[in-house]
Amino acid sequence: MGLCFKRIEVSCWFEKYMTNWTHKQKPDNDFMSSFSNDTKKYLGIIDGFPSTDISKWLLDSFQLLNTNWPNIYSDYSFIVIPASKALESWIFKLAFDLKIQTNTDKAGVVRDQIESELKNLLVDIEKRVGESIEIDINYLKNFIREYRHEIVHHSKKIENSGMAKSKVFAIYERLNSVTDKLIKSGLIKI
Repeated sequence: MGLCFKRIEVSCWFEKYMTNWTHKQKPDNDFMSSFSNDTKKYLGIIDGFPSTDISKWLLDSFQLLNTNWPNIYSDYSFIVIPASKALESWIFKLAFDLKIQTNTDKAGVVRDQIESELKNLLVDIEKRVGESIEIDINYLKNFIREYRHEIVHHSKKIENSGMAKSKVFAIYERLNSVTDKLIKSGLIKI
């Protein structure tokens, strides 16, 4: 009898505090409103359901941000790590969709390859999109360092959930901005 009660108690706790990514996301929550409709499709968010690792990791970070943590932690990097994994995977997806041959598993090197390939096309792309994309692509180098590398290395700490939230939403913004511009330019397809 006691074991059965414990299972129900744990199940109720899980239902209350954790949201399963298989549940449809409301279109107006902070997660869904962070991305344009085209970017959602590109990332694998179909009808409010994350369907790819990238979209699931992005949602994992969002859900961790919205968890009522009962303790104070010395480092909140664990909240940002899923979004950092999504950032890294997104870089490789862009390279693949841009038909750039990659011979490495280092996101920074692949980002450099993307920049190199796009450099010749940037003027035409910017005319088609009507806004700058070169700054976005160049900024990805520092962005990957700050939002991927520094998250997992011991020398950097995320001191509170507020800092974690700003990192997660910065990743959302950058993925949305670059993806949306590359889709508008016709360089990547949904």
